[in-house]
Amino acid sequence: MTSINGIPAIVIARWQEACARPTIARWRSLAQMIASMYVNAHAAAPESPVVDDLRALGEIAHRHALDMQPALEAA
Repeated sequence: MTSINGIPAIVIARWQEACARPTIARWRSLAQMIASMYVNAHAAAPESPVVDDLRALGEIAHRHALDMQPALEAA
């Protein structure tokens, strides 16, 4: 699998897809995929800068999903 600066190409492709057609499900799925990659990368090479990059991207994707949720109405 190819990568750009250590970030797997699938992450880049799915990120571009989520930006082009944003949905809660798309961002949540991307956040979960990146979280799995982060766990594996952290176990394999905890000092790698890619580990921090994956964590940051996962947090951003998760934040996008949360921001798209409808606001709760006061009871």
